[in-house]
Amino acid sequence: MRNFVSLLILAPCLLSAQGRGAAPAATPAATGTVGRDFVREQYSKFEYRIPMRDGVRLFTVVYVPKVSAFPDDPGPYPFLMDRTPYSVAPYGEDRYPARLGPSDEFERSGYIFVYQDVRGRWMSEGKFVEMRPHIDKKKSPRDVDESSDTYDTVEFLLKHVPTNNGKVGIWGISYPGFFTSASIVDSHPAIAAASPQAPMTDLFLGDDSYHGGAFMLAAGFEFYAPFFHPQQNPVLPKPEVPFDFGTPDSYKFFLQAGNVAGLDKYFDGSAWMWDDQFKHDTYDGYWQSRDLSRHMKNVKCAVLVVGGWYDAEDLEGPYRTFYAIRRPSLTFPTPGWRTSRRPPRRSSTIKTVPPAWKYWGCRNRNREAPFGAGVSMRLL
Repeated sequence: MRNFVSLLILAPCLLSAQGRGAAPAATPAATGTVGRDFVREQYSKFEYRIPMRDGVRLFTVVYVPKVSAFPDDPGPYPFLMDRTPYSVAPYGEDRYPARLGPSDEFERSGYIFVYQDVRGRWMSEGKFVEMRPHIDKKKSPRDVDESSDTYDTVEFLLKHVPTNNGKVGIWGISYPGFFTSASIVDSHPAIAAASPQAPMTDLFLGDDSYHGGAFMLAAGFEFYAPFFHPQQNPVLPKPEVPFDFGTPDSYKFFLQAGNVAGLDKYFDGSAWMWDDQFKHDTYDGYWQSRDLSRHMKNVKCAVLVVGGWYDAEDLEGPYRTFYAIRRPSLTFPTPGWRTSRRPPRRSSTIKTVPPAWKYWGCRNRNREAPFGAGVSMRLL
């Protein structure tokens, strides 16, 4: 299969409104039965603990269309997968979400939806590693990364989930966008299409943690302190308690905290994720090993990379990902790498979509761009 990679830039759009890929606000389906009632009526839910090559089991939820769901298309169906560190709730085979997939159109188009807690998060076993570095040459079953975890997951799904057509699509926004990009390196041959959207790619060179060498103090603290903590797995989510800054003035809060070390007290002794961010204040091996654009090789599926001009966290990532896939032998050591880009090949496309648009992750926009479920249906 010839590799096809496309870059879609949405303007204006802040892809990850809460930073690092928190789920967009839900809206009901446009017609007919809506929300949980529709999902429950049309899909059967299954939960698996899928064994990886090193013995760690990853919690995975699968929604399979019922026999009566799509009379005009009785199957078999392709998988559409989302791997996330943000939980695949609701847990329990009798509990259903209000929606499935990137949009209502996909929910009503005949897919087997797969959601997975990544290694070390929520109900999955193992140790979580921030943007786990890719291992190019794996020498034993202990050498695992997000690519191998996806490969093992796909292998299991093909064998154990009925009515599948042998093809897999993967998508994700921001942090899940990283997991999407990582999943297609040295990928399983069943993966036919992928869409990393605003993918975290290099946290130092422009994504999330450092912008132009400046540490994103407020954004990082607001992500790690109230929201993204180390976990003792497996664990079910608890109701989130908003972080109390004690003042509506963020500048005043950080000024009173003193230096960065003065913020550790807000992490209840579990600050290693936060510490890693500001202790590595140069482009050292910690960041370089996590730069996924250095490893975008053996990408065999069609790829739609999505970004947004007004994305405050991950504007750099979509470009790095796109060009790394298109020219895997080329590396981009500095934030100014875009100035030397060459015209795309015929099998590569860049599209800029003006303010009237509709895309996978933004359900609350009622305008259209020429991308949607129809694109992936032709691939899957």
